[in-house]
Amino acid sequence: MSKFKFSMQSMLKLREAEEKQSKIELAAATAEVTRLETNLAGVISRLEKETAAFEEKQRRGISAGDYRSACDYFDSLHELIERIREEIASAIELQRQKQYELQEIYKDKKTLERLREEQYREFLKEEGVKEAKSLEDILMPTIVGTVSEDIA
Repeated sequence: MSKFKFSMQSMLKLREAEEKQSKIELAAATAEVTRLETNLAGVISRLEKETAAFEEKQRRGISAGDYRSACDYFDSLHELIERIREEIASAIELQRQKQYELQEIYKDKKTLERLREEQYREFLKEEGVKEAKSLEDILMPTIVGTVSEDIA
């Protein structure tokens, strides 16, 4: 019996390597989204604490300079929050793109695997025909010889 060889094995191996790389890239994109969201939560928490502290100071009375400094600081925190939100939106878009790429690779790989299974079934079918022919070639002379002896 000859050995089965899938005609598109190199393409399948390439898709498997692409799948592995795509999973790594998706994990990195997901980690970046998580990192940015954690960072955002930290900045928002800091803003809330600083705002509460500022309001407490304000009740006791603060100078105009302190008030202006606090407003500038809060403005910078709000700008930072907006930048982080924009980064999160970009990171989520990249994450979605990586998910889509991985899905496409899965589809291609699944198609190749189905094709391999189909080729393997054909291979087994052809091997069965070859084996039957070989058995026929082996047994035919024996049967013909036995029939000839019976006739004589």
